[in-house]
Amino acid sequence: MTNPYNPITENEYLGGNSIFLKAISEKYESPLFAGYQQWKVIGRSVKKGEKGYKILIVFKKDDEKKVTNRTVFNYKQTESITTE
Repeated sequence: MTNPYNPITENEYLGGNSIFLKAISEKYESPLFAGYQQWKVIGRSVKKGEKGYKILIVFKKDDEKKVTNRTVFNYKQTESITTE
């Protein structure tokens, strides 16, 4: 199976996030993970009642390393946004 990646940014998840999400992706049979708002950008919505997975994000801001967490959802936890 392909390594977990974000279909919006097209970046693979790295380090511990990759190992964690790879195990989860086997359950869903999909390597695609993104945040709630990111799924909306491509016309998908997280299904009601789905629980996300916390990952750590490391980034630089003002020449300092910052760490925060983000919640991501697998593609199979989403559905197409339909307009009527």
